[in-house]
Amino acid sequence: MAAGIIVKMKETRGMMAVQSIEGDGLEVVDASGSLHLVEVSEEKSLAEALDELRGMDSVEYAEPNYILRAQGSFDFLYPDDPEYENQWGLHRIQDIEAWGKGLEFLFLEAGRQGDNPYDLNVNGILDEEDDIKGLYGTAVNVIVAVLDTGVDAGHEDLSGRVLTGYNFISNNFLTADHSFNGHGTHVAGILAAATNNNKGIAGTAGEFPVSILPAKVLDSAG
Repeated sequence: MAAGIIVKMKETRGMMAVQSIEGDGLEVVDASGSLHLVEVSEEKSLAEALDELRGMDSVEYAEPNYILRAQGSFDFLYPDDPEYENQWGLHRIQDIEAWGKGLEFLFLEAGRQGDNPYDLNVNGILDEEDDIKGLYGTAVNVIVAVLDTGVDAGHEDLSGRVLTGYNFISNNFLTADHSFNGHGTHVAGILAAATNNNKGIAGTAGEFPVSILPAKVLDSAG
């Protein structure tokens, strides 16, 4: 569960505000102006408490009081891809922190309407004991077009991530990468290589759902 519920009253009314929301498993444990921190008893679910509070005329809004992590505390997301240590660019953009913040957003959204099904240890905090794989699955799949020499859809780090694209050189749907250095495939890998699969590199998207749409605009000679 979350660490209580943050309740914003429509107006500051001191004890009258407290009395209007307390009772039946709800207790105001802290307040600042029109904001109140409400503790929920074990007998009442978070979803029930949220529904009850949001239905009160005196309440402007009620949201779970989730605890966020400080930057640098997502070490459990460190991938096992053998070349990850050498990916200077990902380290430079603080990829693990970015992935963590994305997961944290999904985690908070999942619990916004009540009990969070991904919070497996029920502590209101995103951590390695939670359903991380399930959270990734709630993200919207992003499609990224790669305008290059084509993409090797059969590459082990891109399997299942390459859509049917178009070859603007031959005017057909054959978008395999036949360039001498595999440039288009290299670019696609930087974007969307499967992450945490103990192979090759990690993609910038990490384990978030992403698909590559190849647009072959360069031939094998570039």
